[in-house]
This record gives sequence, C-alpha cells and structure tokens, in this order.
Amino acid sequence: MNPLNEIESTVLSKIKGRPVEAGSHHVDFFVHVVADITKGEDYPRASTTSIPIKKALALFIQYSGITREAAINTLVKAMKDAVDSNIALDVVESAEQRVNELIGELPPTTCSGPTKVKNLLVERVDL
Repeated sequence: MNPLNEIESTVLSKIKGRPVEAGSHHVDFFVHVVADITKGEDYPRASTTSIPIKKALALFIQYSGITREAAINTLVKAMKDAVDSNIALDVVESAEQRVNELIGELPPTTCSGPTKVKNLLVERVDL
C-alpha cells in the first residue's frame, strides 16, 4: 500500500459526508479524487487559543497570595457573569480591551494558512 502524501490527506479531509451512526464500522473501498487545492501562507496571530485556561486560572489563584479567597470569589462571579448573556456590554468593554492588550504582549503563535479545495470530484471505484 502507498501512504497518502500531505496534499492528498488534506483533500480527503475536506470531503463532507453524511453523519455516521454511533458504533464501530469497517470500511474497505477505493476512491478516485480530482481537485485543485490552494494553501495560503502561514501567519502569526495572538496566542488566545493556545493559552491553557485552566492552568492560567490556577496560577492566578496561586499568585493571589493573601487575597486568594477574595480572588477566588471574584473569579467565580466573573465566570458566572461571563456565561450570563444578559450582562451589559459596556460593563465589560474596557476590561476586555485591557485583556486584549495583555494578550497582545504574549508571544504570537503561528497559524496554518487557509486551505481551499475547488473542483472536487470524488468517485467510488469498483474493482
């Protein structure tokens, strides 16, 4: 068997199918795929998705020192309020702006450029 190269694997990952029922399924079939694929350049962006949130919150509590209990209570209230969609936006806008500034000070992470597949043709091959 010949393994798929990176481009072939990427094209197959872009194929959308019907939902699969729960359970184990064995498949054994051949397909013929024709497509045009374009991969954009990788780019830097703020590290928001790579911040381990639970670890960051635990460290926040750890670093709170003597004010730890007050910090925990404030953190719990903030998390509950963040989930509550009825919080007025103006209440959090300035704080969100400060958080964005702090995130901007973190080292950027590299994101994979967009991958676009056009003219995709997938055919099952019967042997």
